[in-house]
Amino acid sequence: MAVSFSRWHLFREIVCNAKSGTLVAQIGPNYQYWSIEKGIISCVSSTMPEHTFQEFLIRNGSITTSKLRLAFSNVDEKTSLGAALFQKKIVESKDVEKLLREHWISTSETLFSSAAHIFWSDHSRSRKANETEASIPFFQLLLSCDRSCVEIRSAAEFAAEFPRRYQVVQLPMAVECLHPLERKVVGYLKRGASLDEILTEPDLDRITCYRVLFLLWLSGFLHEVRPQQKTASVESPRRTFGQYIRRIPPEWAVPFVVGVLLGLLLAPDPPQLPATPQRMERVLERPAWSK
Repeated sequence: MAVSFSRWHLFREIVCNAKSGTLVAQIGPNYQYWSIEKGIISCVSSTMPEHTFQEFLIRNGSITTSKLRLAFSNVDEKTSLGAALFQKKIVESKDVEKLLREHWISTSETLFSSAAHIFWSDHSRSRKANETEASIPFFQLLLSCDRSCVEIRSAAEFAAEFPRRYQVVQLPMAVECLHPLERKVVGYLKRGASLDEILTEPDLDRITCYRVLFLLWLSGFLHEVRPQQKTASVESPRRTFGQYIRRIPPEWAVPFVVGVLLGLLLAPDPPQLPATPQRMERVLERPAWSK
């Protein structure tokens, strides 16, 4: 099964192989970074002003501008904004973690943007010494994206190559991230239904179905099952006497020939079997001198 955009295979590899490193998205002169440890996002940073944690908090409106400025005064090369919010006792630690996860999910639209160039590095970015610890599985980030970010073309290309045989793994983890309408495909997937059967669900439109199947494949919950190819047994060719002779090393050739000749010369004669005596009747009927 092949999908045209290589970034999708990269995302699947990060999830399925629990990769560690840095995922980078470039849009023009700006960059966005996702630090990933064994398939789990541990930090997100960006040079895009609209995707910074500060801008997210302003849009979110859960923290007043005055408190945000107070916390931002403590931000430096060693202290992150999340840690500053906790240090100034503006937000509790668990609430900071929740806000960070919400912010990270909001950045997922960049991963699906056709304007973004996606890169992967096996090296992890250096983090600030004083930073709030938060984490979210990469598959959860993908499944929690705004569905309008998933281009219809990519979802339709996947649907066109939807495997006849497939298996789904750990679906309960995926169901938590699906919308109520999208969860209607789960029953079909559990029994291995074809795409045509899934599309018979009256509450599911075609685009919604394509998108949720694409996201389940992208996040590593849906795998193609390929039939095992039977390998034909190949009999090894029989070696001839000449082939065995050629395998004898040159320094062994003369002793080998001498040994064979001595074996033929010194071999005992085969025992002679006693002749069967002729019956007297045949001798009398046909003398030895007769022709």
